[in-house]
Parts: sequence; structure tokens; C-alpha cells
Amino acid sequence: MGQIVGTSSAGAVGPMQFLPATWAHCCTGDPTIAGDAIMGAAVYLTQNGGPADMQAALHAYNPSDTYVATVTAFAENMRDNPQLYNAYHEWQVFYSSSAGVIRLPVGYNQAQPIDAAAYLLGHSDDAAG
Repeated sequence: MGQIVGTSSAGAVGPMQFLPATWAHCCTGDPTIAGDAIMGAAVYLTQNGGPADMQAALHAYNPSDTYVATVTAFAENMRDNPQLYNAYHEWQVFYSSSAGVIRLPVGYNQAQPIDAAAYLLGHSDDAAG
């Protein structure tokens, strides 16, 4: 659940990146509103085995063992240290481009690809390294 409002090649929307068909099947409200998205994720995970079998529930959301392991590690870290939620939420996002690594600003929402070199000319503070 990040701060980048990017375009999903799969059509996913909102901070929890729900596919519209998945949202329509399990959730109510607006998937672009954090509170609704969080509740929707809870409903979806419960419908798919959580919390009794979170591995299966997470795998139903994204059938990747790497994804399941990563999300589980983040969740365990936040369970053990709840203040990490704020730190994770404030993480900066970097994107590797042909013009170099670029920090994506909060609220980045370009629907179409942009020229990275041209972007950096006007946003030199977003150049990483």
C-alpha cells in the first residue's frame, strides 16, 4: 500500500492494487480510498483462507511464492514493531530507466510512458545517485 498512483498493466487500481473484477466479487466501497481498500483486502483474504491459512490467502491474491514470502516478512516485521508501518509507508520508490535510476515522487500518476531523460531535465532532484 504505497504512495505511488501508477498505472497497472493489468488494470489494478488503488493503494492495494485490486483488479476491478476482484473488487466487484468481494468488496464494497471505493478501491481507491485507503480505508475501503484495507477492508476489501481483509474480506478477500478471509474469503480465501485467512487468517487460518494466510499463505493460501496471499497466494490466491498473487500466486507467487516470492510475493507470499515478502508480504509475510513485512507483516511479521510490523506485528513485532507496529511503528514500521509508518516507515514502510514513507519509503521512496525508485525506478530503473534508460536514463538512470529515478525516484518517483509521491502522487506520481503518469498514465502513459514518459521520456525519462526529459523528465530528469525538469526534475533533477529525482535523479538517484
